[in-house]
Amino acid sequence: LTSEIRAAEACTAVALAGAGPLGLVHVGVRRRRDSRSTRRGPSAHRELRIYMRVRVRVAQLLLLPLLLIALPLWRRAPAEATVASSVVAIEISGAARGRSSLAATAAALGSHVMQPAAGRGFTVLVWLEDAPSEAFLESAFGRTPTLTRLRAQSQLPPDLSTPTDALLAAAGLPEALGRVERNTLRMLRKMAGCEWLRRHAEAERAFPSATLVLRTRPDLLLTAPLPLPPTLPASASAVYAPWHCASAGLAFDQLLAATAASAPLLQRLFGEALANASSGALASAPVPSVAFSTTTSSSSSSSSLASRLYPEALLWRHLRPSPWPCSAAGSCGLRGVLAAEGEAGERPLLRDPWAKLREDFARSACSFPPPPSPGERESAGAAMRGTM
Repeated sequence: LTSEIRAAEACTAVALAGAGPLGLVHVGVRRRRDSRSTRRGPSAHRELRIYMRVRVRVAQLLLLPLLLIALPLWRRAPAEATVASSVVAIEISGAARGRSSLAATAAALGSHVMQPAAGRGFTVLVWLEDAPSEAFLESAFGRTPTLTRLRAQSQLPPDLSTPTDALLAAAGLPEALGRVERNTLRMLRKMAGCEWLRRHAEAERAFPSATLVLRTRPDLLLTAPLPLPPTLPASASAVYAPWHCASAGLAFDQLLAATAASAPLLQRLFGEALANASSGALASAPVPSVAFSTTTSSSSSSSSLASRLYPEALLWRHLRPSPWPCSAAGSCGLRGVLAAEGEAGERPLLRDPWAKLREDFARSACSFPPPPSPGERESAGAAMRGTM
């Protein structure tokens, strides 16, 4: 009995350690008193048993408030690092234009999107169908939760596991479909893949649920802060584009924002466009209300198909995005360049994101943003050279 009492007292001493040094001193004093009591006969043993029960109850009462305080804090601590009042999922899809372009794009998203919106959480989804570039971009975002096609390859459904070019080759597309139209289908397929990655990661609880989805290209290098649309309820439907021209039926496709309720449209666009292109149903689709001049072919059939698969026209027909909101400082929309890595020893290639629209719709009434200034081009080039 004495050994059992001592073992129980040792456990109680450990439990009472949270009460501070006084608790341990108290146990030590009582141990000496109890060792003398064990020699006083059966009544002393009964007293010791009662005393030990009381001591265990006291220890429980002392520890219970501490556990009630500590347990919620322990459960909440890991989530606070990744979950904010609202979460923005950045979906990056398209073709990589070199590592310096990828690194500069990731850095610009950090400085011009993530840092100004410090109260929001961020996740990143990447679909480039270029394993080395996806792995590089994943490392470029550092501690921001990132999921790439490469990382999720074993979990992809059959309709997304086939590479885009192989899928298009097997789709029986009309020969009249030229480079621009096929590039549009490639863009839409990768957008669909990115949106699938987001929904999969959120369904698996690997990522927190996003309230806003920001779709961009891997070569769109921001040169100024980009104000994000406001946080809306999860059920709200809204799509934003930094530029559109209603009279021509065009909406900028290189960067879009959508609420969680509207983002699945980005995944459905590819299936609808591919089905229409394969079946020839494009003949009944509305044509932009301005004269369209394609640079890929002079044939009327190719021009007709291109006008209906033109990415900005396609997005306007299906999404009808709202204007991009302005920040409190008055900054609206997008400022940036399309950046590609130059050949060895050559300067980076920097293009105006609106250059093709300006050329193809020169006769329209559309008003385009000013092209990147020399200062913006220089800062973009310096950002790319700094990553080499």
